[in-house]
Amino acid sequence: MGGYEAVTAVPGLSNVYTISGGPSGIGFRILDASGNAMPIGTVGGTANAANLGAAPAGQTSFSWHGALELVKVTEKPVAGSQSIKLYTRVYNQAWANQNADTSAITISYTIAQPTLTTCTVTNATQTVTLPNISIATANANSTDENGGYGSGFVPFSISLSCSAGAQLFMTFTDANNPANTGEIVRATGAPNAGDTYGVGIQYRSSADEQIRIKLGPDSPTAGTINQIKIGSTPNGAMSLNFRAFYAHNPGAQFPVGAVNARTTFTFSYQ
Repeated sequence: MGGYEAVTAVPGLSNVYTISGGPSGIGFRILDASGNAMPIGTVGGTANAANLGAAPAGQTSFSWHGALELVKVTEKPVAGSQSIKLYTRVYNQAWANQNADTSAITISYTIAQPTLTTCTVTNATQTVTLPNISIATANANSTDENGGYGSGFVPFSISLSCSAGAQLFMTFTDANNPANTGEIVRATGAPNAGDTYGVGIQYRSSADEQIRIKLGPDSPTAGTINQIKIGSTPNGAMSLNFRAFYAHNPGAQFPVGAVNARTTFTFSYQ
């Protein structure tokens, strides 16, 4: 059994071959009925052929069972399609079924890009209103980048509608200072980072109150600094629960009046 198209052996892989015109990064091997990969080469003067064995003497019919197996030969194969045509015959004697056209076996395949599993945010834009607090309360519950307490805790949720199958990661970004990789979101109008202004906003995960959220750049790239692993996405609704609170540094100016801060979040599907 063989074809008219030249096959190229893939270095380092046993009996794995490619044919020009197929998707880059995909090879194939021909398996016999026992699942063993068959070598392709010159058989009885026919190039690009696999030896199916001797035909039974005195018989006009011959049955062979096997398979064509696709093999990933590079780290990132590309999408595409290919048809591999194999011809069965006894070399220099007869075609398996009268002529070349009727003796051909055509195997076609398509490599497709998988559908990206994502989530839709159902409450992407929201305002979280913290309670009014006094300077005395803030001073009594002071905080800094390394520990301490906070004031005015308010829960909020980010609601998602997801498809199953992705590993979800998330990054919170200080919209007023995207380079901020600390824990305190800068207050709007603050001349410096939020903690040097005296007051800012921090977040905690409701799943673990001891862990305060660290900020990172607005990027979905895997491995982004301070990216949080959420876990596997379900097929359906998903709720991410957090708490926002005032973070006050008693050694810095505390503004009297409204405190506003803006935070964005970015999801990464890995």
